[in-house]
Amino acid sequence: MRRAFTSLFDAIDSFLLQLVIVPLVTIGLGLAAALVTKRLFMAPVVTLLANLAYEALYMNAYYGEVTFSFSSWVIVLPVASLLLAWLVRAMVKNEKTFQRTATYKK
Repeated sequence: MRRAFTSLFDAIDSFLLQLVIVPLVTIGLGLAAALVTKRLFMAPVVTLLANLAYEALYMNAYYGEVTFSFSSWVIVLPVASLLLAWLVRAMVKNEKTFQRTATYKK
């Protein structure tokens, strides 16, 4: 199992993995959870759990030790996810308000 994850991580460029793929996937999962549950706080929670799972798999695949050293992405990605979820929620509320007022004017 450890070898499978190591070969998977080696197959992808580490720059692309750390700066594009992981943030997009973890934040995307958080936003999807927030939209499905209609709870704003679910976005950072799911993002945090997804990022912690990724980092635990990564550390286990390369170092194989029990101790983990988490990166700053553990803090940055949930905060970004919360801000994006709040922005999406505000846009959805604004769209609903706009549609309601547009139907009243007809």
